Amino acid sequence: MTSYKYEANLLSTLVCVMILAFFLWVGRRNIGASNKKKTAMILELVRGVLVLGILFSLMNPMEITKKRDERKPIIKVLRDISASMQTEDVYDSKGQLISRLKQMMQDATDEKFAELSGAYEFEVIDFDGRSGSEEATDIAAALESVLKNDDRLRGVLLLSDGTWNTGENPLDLAEMSKVQGVPIYSVSFGDSEYLADLKFEFVERPSFGLVKEKIVIPFVVRNYLSTEFNGQVRLHAGSVNLVKSVTIPAGGTISDHFLWQPLYAGDFKFTMELPIFNNEVNKLNNKLEFGLNVREEVLKVLVIESLPRWEYRYMRNAMNRDPGVEVETYLMHQGDMKLGDGEGYLKTLPTTIEGFSKYDVIFLGDVGMAEGQLTKEQLKLIRGLVEEQGSGLVFLPGMIGQQVSLMESPLGELLPVVYDRKKPEGIAYSEETQFELSSIGSEHMLTMLADTTLGNYALWKILPGFYWAAAVQRVKAGTQVLATHSLEKMVNDDAMPILAIASRGNGQVLFLGTDSAWRWRRGVEDKYHYRFWGQVVRWMSNSRHAAYSENVRLFLSPAVLHLNGTMNLQATIFDGSPLDKREVEVVMTGPDGNQHKFNLHQKEMGWGTYKGDFKLDQAGEWDLDLMVKNSSISYQKKISVGGRVLEQKGLPASLPVMRKLAAMSGGKYFISKDFDMALNQIDSLPQARVQEIRWRLLSQWWWGLSLVVLACAYWILRKRQGLI
Repeated sequence: MTSYKYEANLLSTLVCVMILAFFLWVGRRNIGASNKKKTAMILELVRGVLVLGILFSLMNPMEITKKRDERKPIIKVLRDISASMQTEDVYDSKGQLISRLKQMMQDATDEKFAELSGAYEFEVIDFDGRSGSEEATDIAAALESVLKNDDRLRGVLLLSDGTWNTGENPLDLAEMSKVQGVPIYSVSFGDSEYLADLKFEFVERPSFGLVKEKIVIPFVVRNYLSTEFNGQVRLHAGSVNLVKSVTIPAGGTISDHFLWQPLYAGDFKFTMELPIFNNEVNKLNNKLEFGLNVREEVLKVLVIESLPRWEYRYMRNAMNRDPGVEVETYLMHQGDMKLGDGEGYLKTLPTTIEGFSKYDVIFLGDVGMAEGQLTKEQLKLIRGLVEEQGSGLVFLPGMIGQQVSLMESPLGELLPVVYDRKKPEGIAYSEETQFELSSIGSEHMLTMLADTTLGNYALWKILPGFYWAAAVQRVKAGTQVLATHSLEKMVNDDAMPILAIASRGNGQVLFLGTDSAWRWRRGVEDKYHYRFWGQVVRWMSNSRHAAYSENVRLFLSPAVLHLNGTMNLQATIFDGSPLDKREVEVVMTGPDGNQHKFNLHQKEMGWGTYKGDFKLDQAGEWDLDLMVKNSSISYQKKISVGGRVLEQKGLPASLPVMRKLAAMSGGKYFISKDFDMALNQIDSLPQARVQEIRWRLLSQWWWGLSLVVLACAYWILRKRQGLI
């Protein structure tokens, strides 16, 4: 069946007639006034045909042919097999909880499609989609692929939970579907609400711990119950039984942690538990089990001081009485006084990498870079010990003011603060001045002298204060201030720091701007003083010992590893002393089981340090295996990579997306239990489709070329007549 159509209304037709009449009148007048009638008639005839052709083109004439498509139409079935479809929140006919995917596979069988009238050809396509190497769901890409590639397509049956996390918005494809006359019939699987559940969403499991060193075990609990949860989280292993009371609103989460200080070494099998409620759909995620190895290591400390001031004496005594600490001291008396001597005293400071490498923490008292004190080479070695091997460095300035010279030394960049050069001897006070804990310091392990945060804040308010403080101009970038001066200000009008920490390379540095911590013994003897210095030594050496094995010390940065981030590795290889010029290979095994191999390259000769980096393209637990070629030296470690995982189980189904897709495309929406109804609806669609073929004059190249030829002929004729 063929018909013709013009896109012109009455007004546009009248305008065209008037334009044509005008040119006819002009042509007649030109012919009458011409001496060469025949030539003028030809010229006006060419112009008249050209004008007529242009006016006819503007009316957009077309030929419409309607043709019935006798081919067998296709219904394409898109089945979502992504990870979110493995969420178990669908009840089957027996009342048992099964996954969305299992329910879909039970419904969308070949037998079901074969039972239909046979008028349609059904093509089943499974999809999920990926974002790089990560699992994801791309509904839009699946729809686009079927809408573009088959002109026999009569409809689309989409079976999904509606969850999409990569690609374009699926609703944008609904418009394309409607224009093509291909309705989308969507069937949703899954519940739009969370099923009742109380579960651990995250638990950080430390790989090991040290005796008498506090171990932090963070956890996150999510409450999918319909009511608020007021209860306890338990962590137990043998005689260890820790309890944390928490309150979580319905649908909310809480982040908290356990703090445990082991008193002896051994392998502990921990269980973290939540109470189980009768209406929970999953009672297995209320408990987690993990192992934790606790070992006993003696921390080696070096104290370098000028004068035996009170702070030095009491601090050294505190560490000498700590069974987990071994102290060596280099006391360089000033003037005519003899060098410190006796048990635990060094007659000379180390001058080699091997000599300094054994120390986990170095305390620098009122000393600097000057003749008879520390040399530039020794300070370089101390800096390398912190940056390369992760040792801790404590700055303890004093009234002599020697530490100001360190700002121009190799240790200058390690200092967390900038000293006031105009006041190298610091600031003395006639009255006692108090510490002020910062918001960070009120909860930090270094300054936690009480058992609770509230109690700790109150304790620091009543601790004996100080009568002297180092003068500080400003705090360097990356420094965390744990306590400040209650009165003194810096140049920027912020409170002057008294206790501050910072990360430098692989190690930590600490600044204590007063020498009066020994006064905390007043009335309580060693209770707070010993606890503080014990915490300082253990916290400052934590990076070094957390990376420790028999022959390898491995440092990873950043501290928190995230998906698609770059992990920087630095390994120190040693066998009594650092080993250089070795081939070091790392094998990373991802959560998917795939292995990635690469070599570390030596960073700096002498320290036995090797560096490399690795792109983390998956979230979850990775296995790291480090091997030194042609030796028995190896190291294994599990690392956890966090971040936003695109494809997640356990989230509610996105039913509005499925509903809108159907409505906008001219189809219909069904829930999973009405799957058979959806098939019947599709089976009742008109089988044959009328195809409309439109032939437009304006789309023909030869028509446009004809008008151009006429225009050129008219111009040439006028030129020959001398009219141009």
